[in-house]
Amino acid sequence: MASCTFNSAGLGLEATSIGFETAESSTTDAVDPESTSTTDLPPIEAGSLPLDSEGSTSTGLVVPECDPSSCAADEVCRTIDGISQCACPAGLYRSGSSCVPVTLETARVELPCLDVPECGGTNICALTPSDGASTTLVGDPAVLYDVQLRFRGVIETKTYKHGRQDGFFHTEGESDPSNESEYRISISDPEQIIFLNSASQPQNFSEAIDYERTVTMRGNAELELAGDRGIEVCGRDNGEVDADPSTRIVIPDIPPSPDPFDGQFLQIDLVSITESSTF
Repeated sequence: MASCTFNSAGLGLEATSIGFETAESSTTDAVDPESTSTTDLPPIEAGSLPLDSEGSTSTGLVVPECDPSSCAADEVCRTIDGISQCACPAGLYRSGSSCVPVTLETARVELPCLDVPECGGTNICALTPSDGASTTLVGDPAVLYDVQLRFRGVIETKTYKHGRQDGFFHTEGESDPSNESEYRISISDPEQIIFLNSASQPQNFSEAIDYERTVTMRGNAELELAGDRGIEVCGRDNGEVDADPSTRIVIPDIPPSPDPFDGQFLQIDLVSITESSTF
């Protein structure tokens, strides 16, 4: 240990033991940064750290992509939530030992006409109450999906309170008791109720609908479709059974096409499913 002593003029201060350790006296092993190699560090397994868009982690280390040869026969390498890993291809999910499609079956409600004398009149009939219908998004419960749906049928429109109206599609609203039939879907996860026949001013007749909208659902969430007739028994019919065929509405490609449905109905079909980034 080398030391030096000096007097600070007029202050009486003495500084001692400004230390310089020699190689022989050092008790701490020096680290030569040039002699340290990344090969001396423990290996980082693929997918063990989240990646940014350039394949680097928050530590600055570059993590290798997963090795496709390490994946199951029906899996591929994918980056999910910033992690490079073996997984089922997009649109499929793991079910047991296989990757299978994410699916949602068709749902349909019907309110057929009944012959009730007090409902006599042009395009008016007694609508049969519907029991509703339900379908399940069969998929990975850990994943949220954007589910594009097609809504088709013959319905009457109705006004709803609050919320947001997008054509017939009405989210975050409330039902308002009225004479018109109400059509809605209820989704279990994330919980939501969406009305399907919204209008600023209901029309006094049945009309055709055919539109598409996207909803967010978690895998294995249930979708319930309801068609409730209004307060009154009578509702807008799709024309009289023996009326001029030109007054009847036919929805192409779904039953009972090419014949018209005697009453009201609404059908939901799946268009597409993609993994969601909404929630």
